Amino acid sequence: MRGRSWKLFYKYILKIIGELSKVQTKSISFKKLENRIDLTKKTIITYLDTLEGYCKENNIKPFIIDNQKIRLSAKSNFNVLDLYSSMTQHAIKYQIMTRVLLEPQVSSVKLYLFKFILLRN
Repeated sequence: MRGRSWKLFYKYILKIIGELSKVQTKSISFKKLENRIDLTKKTIITYLDTLEGYCKENNIKPFIIDNQKIRLSAKSNFNVLDLYSSMTQHAIKYQIMTRVLLEPQVSSVKLYLFKFILLRN
């Protein structure tokens, strides 16, 4: 994901978590979730799949999906701020800024090449 996609991802992940938090011990149907946050089931699942990668890396299981319903896991240690921090560290602008701070004499050519390498990965 890039720039605007990440912003939408965060926005809707927060909305999904907000809706699930309202009914913490109960499941909510995808249909109801679709109506509440104005996204299709396919898009919701795409965002959850993206989130799943982060969760696997950090051994977190925040959601339980069964059949056509989803709910928060009672024992989840999911933290939105940790997610945001992790995703930010992978952002190209963040990596370039870090490079400039760590190497103040870096040339604009080196930064351009660094950005090009990041975009290819």
